[in-house]
Amino acid sequence: TNAPTNAPTNAPTSPVPTQKPTTAAPTTPLPTHKPTTAAPTTPPTSKPTLDPASNFVVGYYPDWEVDNICKNDGAPPPYMANNQVGWMLSSLEECCTKYFSWKLNACMGITATPLGMYYPNWQQQVQGNICLFDEDVMAPEYMMLNPALYMHSTKESCCTKFYNWDYNTCMGIVTTPAPPSNKWYVNFDTSRCVKDCLVGADLCGGPVPSSSALFDTVDACCARITWVSSNVCIAESQGLVPEGSKKWYVNDNMLSCQQDC
Repeated sequence: TNAPTNAPTNAPTSPVPTQKPTTAAPTTPLPTHKPTTAAPTTPPTSKPTLDPASNFVVGYYPDWEVDNICKNDGAPPPYMANNQVGWMLSSLEECCTKYFSWKLNACMGITATPLGMYYPNWQQQVQGNICLFDEDVMAPEYMMLNPALYMHSTKESCCTKFYNWDYNTCMGIVTTPAPPSNKWYVNFDTSRCVKDCLVGADLCGGPVPSSSALFDTVDACCARITWVSSNVCIAESQGLVPEGSKKWYVNDNMLSCQQDC
């Protein structure tokens, strides 16, 4: 056999690995830590608008200065526009109920229908202490909204509740004064007694007040005026000059007894 021609090489014939990847580094930039979108230039408004150009404010508000109703014309007063949560409401009914509950129908544009009942004439639609029928003169809305409190099915019950102190006037009853009794009653303005008869006649004080008691004699009447000497009251009530009782009494100022004469 022939001997080998050359000694074996110690190194492999293929190229040695480079120990580094041959793929090139990525070309896409690494992500940034901050957003690239710029901050908003205008802060959001605190009130909604239908049309930013016209600044039309949405919702109903109370118009207390002109019509006393709720409006949604988009032009509330500035203090309401700047606090819409506190003032603006989404519907006419909500607004009227909150701000004009005492005139709800008028605020809502509803024509009230008479109830066929009587109510007190406190607003003096007609002169006098009387009850009015709402089909003749419309009752104030706050009464019609609370008929259990203000409205009555009969004139008698209305007058009894609201004008019991002037019932006859409320009912239209004309009373004929009773004829003078010619008896005595106390006139508290003068602390004397006068007669129940027409002024102008002797010793007359006019018709007796309803709250005054009548007495058959001037003596009995003067007995009610305890702060005036009886003989003075009796005499002056009859147009006489008082006479003394001829009795003696102590005069503390003079430190002596004196006779009543």
